[in-house]
Amino acid sequence: MKKIIVFTMVAAALTIFNACQKDEELYEENPYLAEEQVSQYNEGQMILGEKLKNPYSVENMQKAYNNLRADNKLKSAVNIETTHFYVRFRPKSFQELNMLTRDTTLHIYDYPLDVEIKRGGTHYHDPSIPQNQITWQYTVVPVDYTFPNIQYQKLADLFLQEETGELEELKSGSIDYFDWLTLETEALRITDNLDENKVNGVELKSTSWRPAGTIRVYDDIIDSYSTTQKVFDHYEYYNCETGEPIHDPYGEDPFLKSLQPPDDEICQRAVYRYETNTTNSHFIPLEGITVRARRWFTTHEGMTDANGDFTCDGTFVRDANYSIKWEKGYYDIRNGDLVQAYFNGPKQTGEWNLAINAGGESIMYATIHRAAYRHFYGDNLGLPRPILPFGNKTKICYIDQNGGGVFWGDWSAGGILPDIRVFGKWNNQYKTTERVFGTTTHELGHQLHSLYMGNIQYWQVNKVIYESWAEAVEWALTEKEYRGYGNSNYTYQRGKQDWRRSDPDWEYSPVFIDLVDDFNQRNSGVYFDLYHVGSINYPNDEITGYSLSYIVYNLLDEVYGLGSLTESLKNHKITGVTDENIDVLLELY
Repeated sequence: MKKIIVFTMVAAALTIFNACQKDEELYEENPYLAEEQVSQYNEGQMILGEKLKNPYSVENMQKAYNNLRADNKLKSAVNIETTHFYVRFRPKSFQELNMLTRDTTLHIYDYPLDVEIKRGGTHYHDPSIPQNQITWQYTVVPVDYTFPNIQYQKLADLFLQEETGELEELKSGSIDYFDWLTLETEALRITDNLDENKVNGVELKSTSWRPAGTIRVYDDIIDSYSTTQKVFDHYEYYNCETGEPIHDPYGEDPFLKSLQPPDDEICQRAVYRYETNTTNSHFIPLEGITVRARRWFTTHEGMTDANGDFTCDGTFVRDANYSIKWEKGYYDIRNGDLVQAYFNGPKQTGEWNLAINAGGESIMYATIHRAAYRHFYGDNLGLPRPILPFGNKTKICYIDQNGGGVFWGDWSAGGILPDIRVFGKWNNQYKTTERVFGTTTHELGHQLHSLYMGNIQYWQVNKVIYESWAEAVEWALTEKEYRGYGNSNYTYQRGKQDWRRSDPDWEYSPVFIDLVDDFNQRNSGVYFDLYHVGSINYPNDEITGYSLSYIVYNLLDEVYGLGSLTESLKNHKITGVTDENIDVLLELY
């Protein structure tokens, strides 16, 4: 029986693969995204160099401590003992990988943390691991960590000190902050990992720095955007006991205003205003990504806000490796089917201000992220979030080849297949960001539909229904995204108002779009250079006023074909819509 079930799932998967690939006939080449125009950053597989001597191993820390104590360079005695383990895991399935990544206290990398990075790249797969298997996952765990039932290997016992988040403070309190810096410096020196220019200890007197910066990404349609910042305006004063407002005791004198209130009965609170600035650029802020700054075994993170700005949750004294792991709590963007997608940035001190350029894989990851972030976290027009059950993450696999998009179905419990594939090229040219964004929303629209109906029921639905629904989600969310940047006249793929029943891919129809929009293809005249007046080749759309959220919550789970769609619409009519309107619209479909 078990063999039959597995065969059935694989056969269904093959059917899904064939059924859900979307033609890209309407794709228009973008001169900005020609193959030869590549990002200024390193794309492709990471290139690693030699394994480095580990300064944070208990053994080397003890040697460093002995050297310093012999020279009387520490304020107090320190007990060098294991605080963390440097480990690697070998997940055998996506369920095991999800189990591992659900632990948000771990900073997981696909590549080892104790080797030289010669080229950053966008992904890494251990050459000793077959390409069709998940590669080693490297991380650091506390000494009291409870290991899950996943194959793992301890690589080193470490002596690390964690910061409180405040400058010059450590969580443990077992060692003075400057003693720790002195010990760390000596350990780096004896393992040949200390820059010769910093051996003299001058570095120890410098101020710690907190990783921060701004991340932006190129978009071929958007050419301006606005950012809003909170700016201090003035103080207002009030009675500390009653809360009653008090006249400004300082008048207009700016120096006096910088002082504290004149007595204990008067309190002050800051009043802020919001300033909006418009920037004319194709590079827009990238919201919701986690930026990581890593130095050896210590990682600090920060999430970008609506302005693309981030600030990490810890500080360093020395330089650190910046990177982006294209992953969120509900989804994970992969290079191909199995390999985690990254953007590995520079090793430096100070802010990292990145503009991801057109061309290459990184802009595709970023654009897929924009679409997925809107679906899972942003304004998605009130649709259900396409969140997988049991804490599993949606695996969105970017394929750097010609193709459209693929939704495999929610087989996450089986751990067999990726959930979604998004292909980045057509006619060997990189697609526009608009099309990649749209394709991602389309495939997630399938996932939303599947989750809402149940996966088995979903694959009993007629193709014209599930593809037309995904087309409507793609249209609505892509227009929401691009109109949000101030272009109120933007329309995505003409709203599919040039669709005809005789088209080869007629199942990708605007039937759900027609319930929402206010344009009648047959009788409403000119619409974005389309003119169909009186043509019986186009639907007679007399209906408007539905929303996609109303459709999904009230009738979508009842619809398996055009017949049940007609019946369900008549059972859930909105004001102003008649049975005749529904019959007339669906007649051509």
